[in-house]
Amino acid sequence: MTDIYGELQSLSENSSILIVDDSDEIVNSLIELFKMFFKEVDCASDGKEGFEKATSNKFNIIISDLEMPNMNGIEMITKIKEVHPNQRIIALSGYIDKHVDELTKLNVDAYMEKPYYVIKLFEDIIECLKKDS
Repeated sequence: MTDIYGELQSLSENSSILIVDDSDEIVNSLIELFKMFFKEVDCASDGKEGFEKATSNKFNIIISDLEMPNMNGIEMITKIKEVHPNQRIIALSGYIDKHVDELTKLNVDAYMEKPYYVIKLFEDIIECLKKDS
């Protein structure tokens, strides 16, 4: 098994990530985790704010919940892909099964059910970063 932490560190050191989720607990835990790896870590509490941040700044990866107020994750991803068609996006949701077809059509890089496994999330992030390196 490769050193997943070392690989993530080397690929992400000059990269940025946006976390979009309406759960403060999830956002805060991901911020603390990703600050160890990414040059820039930002967050948004709903799809509307996520879309605004994603279109005013270029993030290497966006990790987003799907069930959120003001604009859900599917709407946000659709709008982001209109502006940045190659944006790397990983979707997280407690209801991922009902969104699989939409996420596939939107060409989302990865998706997973909450609660998520951090190692799987790291693997998906590494794959996204490799696509752009």
